[in-house]
Amino acid sequence: MWLLEAMHDGTVLNLEVYESFGGPTSPGVVEMTDAETQYSTCGTCLVLKTGCNTHGDHVH
Repeated sequence: MWLLEAMHDGTVLNLEVYESFGGPTSPGVVEMTDAETQYSTCGTCLVLKTGCNTHGDHVH
């Protein structure tokens, strides 16, 4: 699993790549298919979290 996380104020954007679910293993373009829109089936997952609160070195 690879995780890229960007935070600004109360907003967090995660890019999660799961090779075991078909995520890429090298740089390229990923088509956001129906499988990619469901967290339970995505190989390349984009997760946007809003309204988060900072707690030390992490957010909720």
